Amino acid sequence: MKIVKLMGGLGNQMFQYAFGKALERKSGGKVLFDNLWFSEVKNATGGGIVREYGLNLFPIAPNFATKEQVEAYVSKNKLKRLWAKIIGHGGEHVREYKNPQYCEEYLKIQGNAYYTGYFQCPKYFENIADEIRHDLTFPQIPADDTFNQKWLKRFSECENPVFVHLRRGDYAGLGWVLSLEYYQKAVAEIKKRVKNPTFFVFGSECDDYIEKEFDIGVPFEVVGEENARNKEDWKDIVLMMNCKHAIIANSTFSWWAAWLSDVDG
Repeated sequence: MKIVKLMGGLGNQMFQYAFGKALERKSGGKVLFDNLWFSEVKNATGGGIVREYGLNLFPIAPNFATKEQVEAYVSKNKLKRLWAKIIGHGGEHVREYKNPQYCEEYLKIQGNAYYTGYFQCPKYFENIADEIRHDLTFPQIPADDTFNQKWLKRFSECENPVFVHLRRGDYAGLGWVLSLEYYQKAVAEIKKRVKNPTFFVFGSECDDYIEKEFDIGVPFEVVGEENARNKEDWKDIVLMMNCKHAIIANSTFSWWAAWLSDVDG
């Protein structure tokens, strides 16, 4: 038995799911997913960002591990873990953060294993890319959703709509925000390659920054933060997927938008 832990935002969960399906294909056995993290975060004290389980957006039915199955690998009680391993219910605990690079060996582990990590590399699932694209099919934007339908119509009117994604918010405090120079260079590259591009800027918690500082040398339209405020961020991914080209942030959110739609960027 193999178990993959689900945690983090939607983009991270999508990578963990894709890794789990690749693991399932490679091992030939059923892979379970541990979704207990989401209830643990909700019940924890101390603030921080509370993430929701998001894979229920997709037409998939992951097999979930029970609390008892998970504890056989990650219980703080060493004797409990040892006993589980002796009777064949426990196994190796693979922690990707010790080696955050692509590691083919993760897919080759024999026997029982529990995987903790983000596995943010498409090489893990390149052999089942079509299956992952099918599994991670987003719902359609409802016809009565005037905000998002307006943007879909606007994109269709452009010869070459380009989405530009900003990730700020928590990234600002962590020092992970991409520089303005990165976006300026990316825009210049798009202009070299693409005829008549129209730029659309996406991002949450960054309206003030966009208005005062985000000078990328070309006019752009700001999609705004209505989806984020409504806790329907996935609709921003769908909007981005309807653009023909992409300038992504260092974020799984816009990476998936580009990969699922196979846009140029």
